[in-house]
Amino acid sequence: MRMEKEKNGIPISGLREINILLNLRHTNIVEMSEVVVGRSLESIFLVMEYCEQDLASLLDNMSAPFTEAQVKCNMIQLLKALRYLHENFILHRDLKVSNLLMTDKGCVKIADFGLARKYAFPEQPMTPRVVTLWYRAPELLLGSKTQTTALDMWSAITKAAIISKLGNCKF
Repeated sequence: MRMEKEKNGIPISGLREINILLNLRHTNIVEMSEVVVGRSLESIFLVMEYCEQDLASLLDNMSAPFTEAQVKCNMIQLLKALRYLHENFILHRDLKVSNLLMTDKGCVKIADFGLARKYAFPEQPMTPRVVTLWYRAPELLLGSKTQTTALDMWSAITKAAIISKLGNCKF
C-alpha cells in the first residue's frame, strides 16, 4: 500500500480498499488474506492470493490470440464477478486489463480495489476522475457527479472489444 506523503496514518482510500477486500469472497475476485505492517507504519502490505499474470501483460506476450471460446470464457468470468460486486453494492471504478489477473488454470480475477466504493440509493456524489481515460464511461467524461453500475459495465464492454479484436473474434 502506498503511503507516500501520508502524515496522519493510513489514507481513507487504503482503509476503504482493505474493508472492501476483507468482505469479498468470489471465485473471480482476488482474495486478500491479511494486512501486514513492516518495520514502520509506512510499510503496509496487503497479502493477496497468487495469480500468475495480469491480462494486459498476457495480451502483450501471447504467441497466438485468444480464441472466440477463450474470449467468451474470460468475459463470463468478468461478468460474474461484476454481478457479485454490484449485488453487494460495490463499484470497482477502475476496470482495465492490467487490473484483471489470470491464474495458470485460466481463472480471471478482478484486482486493485483502490478506487472501489460502496454505493447506495439514492445515489451520492462521487469523485468523477476515476477509471483510466481509455475505459471511462461517457457520463464521467461529461462530468456526472453520480455513478452507477453502468460505469463498470462500460469498462467491461471496452475490455470485450479489446480482447475480441486481438483475438479476431466476432460478436
